[in-house]
Amino acid sequence: MAVHGRCWTITSRKRTYGIDTSTWELFDMELILKIEELRMELNHLARSKRLADREMIMVSQQLDELLNEYHRLMIQKQVK
Repeated sequence: MAVHGRCWTITSRKRTYGIDTSTWELFDMELILKIEELRMELNHLARSKRLADREMIMVSQQLDELLNEYHRLMIQKQVK
């Protein structure tokens, strides 16, 4: 991960993602980075494990929790 001004770059094994942070608060960015890290981890695990594997389920549930938190945050921002 690298920071270039207001853009963060996340590099996974095969891809690089640019994220424009100009309109996000630091908390939002930290949450988005955690989501992206878990998403990449889940994709990596999916290549070598069964879908019912305990580790796959655990990471998937962690990702679900963060996505729900992000959704709640976005709803709160729309209400304000």
